[in-house]
Amino acid sequence: MGARCQQGFPQTRYGPNCELKCTCKNGGLCNPVDGSCTCGPGWTGNYCDEECSPGYYGPGCRFNCTCENSGVCSRFSGSCECLQGYSGRDCEHACLHGFYGLNCAHICDCKNGASCDATSGQCICPAGFHGSQCEKECPPGMFGDNCHQFCDCESENSCHPVTGKCLCPPGRTGAKCEAGTSPVPRDAPPTHG
Repeated sequence: MGARCQQGFPQTRYGPNCELKCTCKNGGLCNPVDGSCTCGPGWTGNYCDEECSPGYYGPGCRFNCTCENSGVCSRFSGSCECLQGYSGRDCEHACLHGFYGLNCAHICDCKNGASCDATSGQCICPAGFHGSQCEKECPPGMFGDNCHQFCDCESENSCHPVTGKCLCPPGRTGAKCEAGTSPVPRDAPPTHG
């Protein structure tokens, strides 16, 4: 009967006298007795003509994928292809500080304590710095994140590049360096009041 089909016809025929043609697709194995298909990795359906649904893999799509953080699961092997910014067998690890990109394989090149975006590697400058690598301190008259804020000081001197606090020159005082101070002679008696 059908069991003899294995000997003379390699997985292409089945049934009595091997007279029926197997209809398995995509490398599916045909049962020599009843013609049913056993699907290989990545395929399912009666004729192994349907790809695994997302989240499943392996022979007949019987196994659940374990990819995390939107990693893409191979329907054949179950291996995970991680998005940029993640690594690990199941894409379970975000890039460590100082690394970025596909499988976190690239080293950030940022200065002055800046961090970098785990996906693109773009430097994220701390307040008081700017530039593609955060290598430049804010220019005079500017402060804050990416040096986008203007100092509000009356003196020609600038402000602190991080806080924006006015840095008053000698002879000036006040929050905006708006007040003048009168010099005190060295030999003047102290005033008590």
